Amino acid sequence: MKGTTVYAAKTGVEVVGVTRRRTKGEFVEKYGAVRMRFFQMEGDKNSIRVILNPVEAAKLGRVLKKLTSSQKAAKVQIFYHSYEKDGKKISTTLTAEKWVKGEKSGYALVLHQKNGGEVKINVPMDKDTAYYLGLLMEHLAVEQSWFAVSKEDTEETEETPSSPSPDGSVEEVDDLEEVDDVDDIDF
Repeated sequence: MKGTTVYAAKTGVEVVGVTRRRTKGEFVEKYGAVRMRFFQMEGDKNSIRVILNPVEAAKLGRVLKKLTSSQKAAKVQIFYHSYEKDGKKISTTLTAEKWVKGEKSGYALVLHQKNGGEVKINVPMDKDTAYYLGLLMEHLAVEQSWFAVSKEDTEETEETPSSPSPDGSVEEVDDLEEVDDVDDIDF
């Protein structure tokens, strides 16, 4: 699996492309996603995993790259996930931020989870690390944009590209004209 781990003084985040699996009746759906595991190296050593779909990963990549080119401080919410587990509502928010104090600046990913109590894991990083993480997230977003369906008892798998349509349909086009150069395309 492709990925990386960013370490700060007391916290860190591991980023890796993963395959998710879901069974629906006699079919098994597999699809790409990006897993981020935020962890603390001191204290209660909480570790929180979140799964980003390719669109969320692309958004995080774009935001991190944009923050590194900005002169101003900013805080951008990447996602808000909410679900119930054992009768408790669990909500998780991921933000990317840039801080500026005089001539100094820095970046951070902040994961905030409420589940009865609160856990906040702040992973500070320098400009180069934030930019690199932005590039990696964009790469993983593209690499993990896939979907496959198979029957439970067979190994045959039909892969289809991820589709932006709500019903999951993919439009097939067979009358494409081949061109040798992009300049030959009439728009």
